[in-house]
Amino acid sequence: MTGVATIRKGAEVNQTKEQVAMTTKRCFGSGVLHWVGLLAVLILAGACVPVDYETPALGTVVVGGGEEIQIRALGALTRAGELGVPNQRGVGLAVADYGPIKGHGVSMGAGLDSLCSAEGGAAAARTVLGDARVVGVIGTSCSVAAAAAAPILSEAGLVMVAPSTTSPSLTSDLRGGAGSNYHPGYHRVASNDLYQAEAVADFVYNELGLRRMAAVHDGDPYTSGLTAAFKAAYEELGGSVAVAMVNKGDTDMIPVLTEIAAASPEGLFLPIFPEEAGPILRQSSEVEGLAGLVRIGGSLIPI
Repeated sequence: MTGVATIRKGAEVNQTKEQVAMTTKRCFGSGVLHWVGLLAVLILAGACVPVDYETPALGTVVVGGGEEIQIRALGALTRAGELGVPNQRGVGLAVADYGPIKGHGVSMGAGLDSLCSAEGGAAAARTVLGDARVVGVIGTSCSVAAAAAAPILSEAGLVMVAPSTTSPSLTSDLRGGAGSNYHPGYHRVASNDLYQAEAVADFVYNELGLRRMAAVHDGDPYTSGLTAAFKAAYEELGGSVAVAMVNKGDTDMIPVLTEIAAASPEGLFLPIFPEEAGPILRQSSEVEGLAGLVRIGGSLIPI
């Protein structure tokens, strides 16, 4: 089939004999789809949402006969351990594996570097808007970039499917309340950090038997969100958490480690990036009371 496809994100469109309408509606059930498959499902059948959730209308893109469906991939290609590189490669593999959509080939274009920063996410999103043919985006790698890119893409009526952004603020509080950084059209296949926080809290409190913890974040949506969620879950179990903050790029961690030592923690939770976690781990042995501390990393730090 090589007719015209009208792709509308967020609301149904009508079909004509010359058009292949790709509509969005509610769907239910569970299961994990790979990124391009999920993006296709969102375009063709809509995102799976709660029963009482009203899906807002987004934009419309018309794909002419014989034209390719254009998507773009945003990821951290030069920062955060180049987290976005395997994501980009995975998108390419998924595009080839999924094949045509309604008779139209899919092109992902050149990968865009969102830098794992707010500035990078916003810049990459604006680059996407420079091509009116783009119908959806896969990315970003980092929550801080997603928080900046999501409002720009949502305002333009584009669907965004994230493979690895986990900050609770990007979706919901698990009780149906929208997060502070949620925007219509944003979806993800990575789990909400509220689940990770509960799992870590349960492991530390019930399996390790620790009652006093310290946690470090760097202020961005991922690290601060996971730290806050861990603190809430752990304190609900009966433990206490001393929270400290570092800045991205810090290398002298003795002051913050001294602050942590004053709370006499039994363990240290580090849901931060390797660039800051490395100095903390190396220098912790220099601060009295921290040498034998139990250390637990977030998903980015294999401790």
